[in-house]
Amino acid sequence: VYADQGFGDTIQMMRYLPHVKARGGTVFLCCERVLMPVARTVRGVDRLFAEREIIPGYDCAVPIMSLPRLFGTTEDTIPAEVPYLSAPDDKTGAWKEVLREGEGTKRIGIVWRGRPTHLRDRARSARPRDFLTLTEISDVTVFSLQTNPVDEDRTDLERFLDLGPFLRDFGDTAAVMKGLDLIITVDTATA
Repeated sequence: VYADQGFGDTIQMMRYLPHVKARGGTVFLCCERVLMPVARTVRGVDRLFAEREIIPGYDCAVPIMSLPRLFGTTEDTIPAEVPYLSAPDDKTGAWKEVLREGEGTKRIGIVWRGRPTHLRDRARSARPRDFLTLTEISDVTVFSLQTNPVDEDRTDLERFLDLGPFLRDFGDTAAVMKGLDLIITVDTATA
């Protein structure tokens, strides 16, 4: 099974991997390296490969976004066993200390922009200043989970606890999110 769309699409379709495994055989998942830490937590994956890695012999290949069609998915049969992935244990402990910063408050994580190369990024993305009113609430701590902000966003970032530069992959992001009370995001990968 190989990732053929964006991060969010791949994460959402990982819910099908236990069903692929239930059909028999060995399941290889090939995805972008930044998704691998959360992909390791999904049941049904026997071997994980990074995009462009050479994969040893296999009998068939399928794009991950084709799984709903192949399983004849209807609105009533979308796999709903949750959670179907989780934050890696080794990363969760490391982020607990960082999140102590907001102890005793409601901790809110925000992501205002998806991948800038997305064709419709301008239609879906917000700006950090759209979330500044959250910082005025006395019992709230706002964490930015935005990676690679554009230059125009940087002036408003000083009002948030900016974790973006320290999020190396989706395992880090998932571990941080596990310690937050609320996530506000425009990006399906974070959702």
